[in-house]
Amino acid sequence: MGTVILILLFLCMAVLLGMGRTYTAVLEIPGTIKDKTDYHVWLEKEGIVALTNERWEQGKLYLTFRSISRGRVFFRVEAGDQNYGMAFLEVHPLGIITYNNVFGDCRGGRVVPISVLLLMQMIFYERFEIFRRESRGNLYQEKNIKNVGLLIFLGFSVFWQILQIHSYHGLVGILSSVKDSAGAFSVLVLPIVFLSSVLVTIKSIQLMHQEGKSLKNMLGIFLGLTICIGTILPKVLGEYLQRSTLFDVHNEQGMALYVEMFLESMLSVAVVYFECILLGTIIFGVKAARHMPAFDKDYILILGCRIKKDGTLPPLLRGRADRAIDFAGRQSRSRQKELVFVPSGGKGEDEIMAEGEAIGRYLQEQGIPKEQILVENQSDNTRENFLYSMELIRRHWRERGKVNEPKIAFSTTNYHVFRSGVLAGKEGIAAEGIGSRTKSYFWINAFIREFVAVLYEEKKTHARVLGMLCVMIFCMVGLLYYSAF
Repeated sequence: MGTVILILLFLCMAVLLGMGRTYTAVLEIPGTIKDKTDYHVWLEKEGIVALTNERWEQGKLYLTFRSISRGRVFFRVEAGDQNYGMAFLEVHPLGIITYNNVFGDCRGGRVVPISVLLLMQMIFYERFEIFRRESRGNLYQEKNIKNVGLLIFLGFSVFWQILQIHSYHGLVGILSSVKDSAGAFSVLVLPIVFLSSVLVTIKSIQLMHQEGKSLKNMLGIFLGLTICIGTILPKVLGEYLQRSTLFDVHNEQGMALYVEMFLESMLSVAVVYFECILLGTIIFGVKAARHMPAFDKDYILILGCRIKKDGTLPPLLRGRADRAIDFAGRQSRSRQKELVFVPSGGKGEDEIMAEGEAIGRYLQEQGIPKEQILVENQSDNTRENFLYSMELIRRHWRERGKVNEPKIAFSTTNYHVFRSGVLAGKEGIAAEGIGSRTKSYFWINAFIREFVAVLYEEKKTHARVLGMLCVMIFCMVGLLYYSAF
């Protein structure tokens, strides 16, 4: 990629140096001009540019200038007692002329947005190959979420740049376009976000009706409102500052305009970043829940959760056990290979027995032989489910005289598969998950809790990414501020 960047930089410099030392300004001037005697081109000072050609065609005046020395020169067209087309030309150290802005339009300058577009496409392709390779090697990685989120935004950015390339107005236009792409993305997905928020709110109300009001059951409503408000907040802030008399954001050379620009852009980028992470989480959450492991497993863990007061399994946990039984039956029919069930979960303070023992009892009721069940009854959370179960599995595996690594699957509820696989991977445990179904109103809210948990576990990574984005936006806005002088 570094070589490609150098090649594109060299190409841009070659084109700009070859063509950029002249510039043709196109001015629309009302009135009747028949020849050069009807107007006069006024230059603020001599010795910076030379007017080498001028022609009048179909109501437009074409003025071609050639650079002489570094500097800035204002010009206008005087026709009778009227002045038209007041602008300036900036001659850079290498003799390249830009129009009406330090980073404005220049001859041959369209090579820059084309190069930027090519670079973005190559970055997209490279990230796509990395994503495909890494997700194929290990489905349960948090970086898969970041990769797919980045691909979503890069894909949109490429599309956005294609739409903007016809209206190229210099490097300042590219900077503005890149800066504005985040806002355009958030506005584009706003209808989806709004409808999703309505759906989540309805499901959350159903959940609270079934299981009572609590903060965790209202989490979906809070997230939906946060994303909706975050999406429209940059525009609301911009409109407020445009109308406010406290800050003068209308002066292109004033600091207030660029502070407002930075705040609006940063808010948009932060919202888009979390929207992309959420989309990535949804994609991989669904992918992990629908994934079917190969029928070659030696053990299958059943991740526990709270049992009923009488020691029986609630529907959620029974679904996990039934899913494991179904997988074992399909493997037996497909490969004639039996596996060992590892029900996992300790005893809570208000439970009459360990969750693993309750699951083991249910498995026997379903016809699973006792010798085919290996109960883990000490764990308190998903991480410990894997750690303590693996201790039992390795001991049992060695007792059977096996020396190779056992192949392991785990069963949990569909919304919990991806995060469970991530936790297992962090402990060095290679395991593939299968997901059991649950009611839609519970699934949506539980999935949102999983999303929040994923964010929290990677909070330092997300903080670093947002920090880098903040620096990038600050640099872009800084260049726009510099270009105004």
